[in-house]
Amino acid sequence: MEAQVDETQGWEMRLARWMVFVVLTAGLASCSSSGGGATVTMPDVTGARLDVAKSDIKRAGYDKDVEVVGGGAFGVVQESNWLVCEQLPASGQAVVDAPRLSVDRSCGDGGAGDEAAKPTDTTVSRDETTKESVAQEAPDPTVAPAGIDAQAMEQAFVRALDRPIENMCSFAANDPTWTNGPHWACYYDGVEAKPGYLQVNLTTPGDYTSEELEKMGNDTGRHWFNFIACDFPDLDMIVVKINSFDHNVSRSSTSADLTCN
Repeated sequence: MEAQVDETQGWEMRLARWMVFVVLTAGLASCSSSGGGATVTMPDVTGARLDVAKSDIKRAGYDKDVEVVGGGAFGVVQESNWLVCEQLPASGQAVVDAPRLSVDRSCGDGGAGDEAAKPTDTTVSRDETTKESVAQEAPDPTVAPAGIDAQAMEQAFVRALDRPIENMCSFAANDPTWTNGPHWACYYDGVEAKPGYLQVNLTTPGDYTSEELEKMGNDTGRHWFNFIACDFPDLDMIVVKINSFDHNVSRSSTSADLTCN
């Protein structure tokens, strides 16, 4: 009887040791698979908005800063306004160094960025800016995200100006107090609705310096905010596109809101 008790106790001890071994082995395996050395696989973010791309990369397991290349002369102001045109590493590859995202307003002919932008682009030509067209034409219902309606904004500008935009060119030329050179209205080429901002297009000869283009872009953006800021309180950014040069003018950089009731 005593031998049987000893044998039972010995079996129980062996079973207890085996259970401890299993628990320790499982714990070590768990630490190995979920430790800081886990590999992060790069998601496919080409063609996505920059803010969405960063979020996808973070969800994939990379929580450090990514490298952003591009953004124009003034850098990325609002991430949702920029598209990822190239990524490094490619989709499905392991992330070793900080991911590099090359951004632009659109991603070239046939690219994903263009396809994403096409449904929201609303271009208004300068032939539609007379007072008669303002009175007779209803605003184009096609607007970009964030409520950017290019045609309605152009119409509001013309109403406040009380003359076609092109007339500002000859007005400035005949005004002895105007000393800033050719007025931006001499090169006006319509407006476009973009996701989160209004784009004012100018087409100039190619003999302007970058400093002159920056000044022209700044004057243009400030003039537009002065005329339409009160009618569109949610408009925070105007991008003046002069040929291929972009100049960003933020609402906060102007004093337009001081004139609004």
